[in-house]
Amino acid sequence: MALELKDILQTMKKTYGFVVRIACEDDFNKTYGDRINVLKTILTGKGMTKMSEAKALPLSAQPFVFQRLEGFIGKYYIINIEFEYPITPTELTSEFTTLLNLNRAYIVVRTAENPFNKYETDYLKYNEEDYIPQLVAEEMPHDIKEEDLVGDDYNEQLVKKLQSKEAKKYQHQWAEVDKKDYKGQ
Repeated sequence: MALELKDILQTMKKTYGFVVRIACEDDFNKTYGDRINVLKTILTGKGMTKMSEAKALPLSAQPFVFQRLEGFIGKYYIINIEFEYPITPTELTSEFTTLLNLNRAYIVVRTAENPFNKYETDYLKYNEEDYIPQLVAEEMPHDIKEEDLVGDDYNEQLVKKLQSKEAKKYQHQWAEVDKKDYKGQ
């Protein structure tokens, strides 16, 4: 069985992934639907193989990506794109800004391998072992009585501990000052 050159080239194909984030005041898909079709046509000519639909991101007061847009009221969208030929994020940003007629501050393009993309997707993951309440931890005794933590007996024991020699080692720095003799030093 002989390998054909076409099969070898097909297995060696590398895709270049990008993540495009867009800040938009209106519904992105309704507002820019016609322009997105034109953008898809132009990017297909530049080697685009896949382009996902624009998905709205969860509401956030100040997203990590759009730190320049302080006080922005609107929605944030994400689009995943794959190319079979290398292209730079700057080129993609300029294509999006010119065809969508948006300012560069509203569009952020990064490669899919960018570590910031991983950071932004991981912050919503919830691991139950990270949030074990201290009162449920196994080290806590199960026979806690209210009388041990409040009341007159507890206060008496606390005063005795504060007056002990061990506690006084740490209290030597504080001395009472007579307000009449105090000169500010």
